[in-house]
Amino acid sequence: MTNGKYRVLDLFSGCGGFSVGFIQAGFEIVVANDIWKPAGETYQLNHPSVKFALGDITQNVVKDEIESLFGEGKLRCNVVIGGPPCQAYSLAGLRNPDDPRGKLFEDYVKLVRRLAPDIFVMENVLGILSMRHNKELVTDLILNRFRDAGYKVEFRPLDAADYGVPQHRVRVIFIGTKHDIPILFPDQTHCDGGSFDGVMRPYVTVKEAIGDIIGRPENHEWNHLFTKHSKEFIDKIKATPVGKNVTKYSESFFRAPPNKPSKTAKGNHGSVFIHYAEDRSMTAREFARLQSFPDDFIFKGTKHDQFVMLGNAVPCGLARAIAGAVKDMLNNIGEQHA
Repeated sequence: MTNGKYRVLDLFSGCGGFSVGFIQAGFEIVVANDIWKPAGETYQLNHPSVKFALGDITQNVVKDEIESLFGEGKLRCNVVIGGPPCQAYSLAGLRNPDDPRGKLFEDYVKLVRRLAPDIFVMENVLGILSMRHNKELVTDLILNRFRDAGYKVEFRPLDAADYGVPQHRVRVIFIGTKHDIPILFPDQTHCDGGSFDGVMRPYVTVKEAIGDIIGRPENHEWNHLFTKHSKEFIDKIKATPVGKNVTKYSESFFRAPPNKPSKTAKGNHGSVFIHYAEDRSMTAREFARLQSFPDDFIFKGTKHDQFVMLGNAVPCGLARAIAGAVKDMLNNIGEQHA
């Protein structure tokens, strides 16, 4: 801990949604890593004090760089966070158990072994729960790898909307620790309509998230650029009611209802959502709002790059909730050693 803050390594960081949530909860991100240059540029622009290792984590030279940036043991790593690329496990993908992207968690485990953090948090898609590799459940494979490294692990699916994010986005969260303390997950804070006793607040809606952007002109610096549609397609949009798709594909050009959280935001060139009140696709800034990124978080790269980053990101609000539970665990560890 430095300056009263627990120290974090963010692997497979992408543009940095996981990091934003942990920083908002009072953590210090010391090192981050990703292989994709536009995501790395975005991360470094928004987190200039974080040491960034751009490169392929499967390469030992990159693992060595990450360890050296962390001070090769001089700085204590309290937490490792990250979401190994999940396309191999996605219900929307081909679910190929031999896809090399499905084995990147092995490199995550190797770095956990090397840095020996108190706690790790790993995020993945819901499809991982039913995925098998050589007849073994992938979740069992992951649990066994971490147990061999000395960590007890629990996992559960969490919906970002349950934590104040204006988007239904269910992700499987693995939390592990090498200490004899309970593993904690964040308590739900939001639900449909809120609770009668006021303990849980109503879900945050699409309109609450982006309604104030209606009528704003394009702004390149703020990532608020409109997709140029043909007149024919605009006519189709105009004829599409809220809650329906412009095309026959369920995941494409869906006109998001304003008074509920959105569907899961994905990085399909901005094709997933049509604005509920304006006859156009949502912009990257509007997607960023649905992912609970702060307005001063600026995305680099092409518009396509920005949507891909956003579609892959951990929602900041969900990350912040997880970080709160992790902080409670770390405080429990501190009390044990007091």
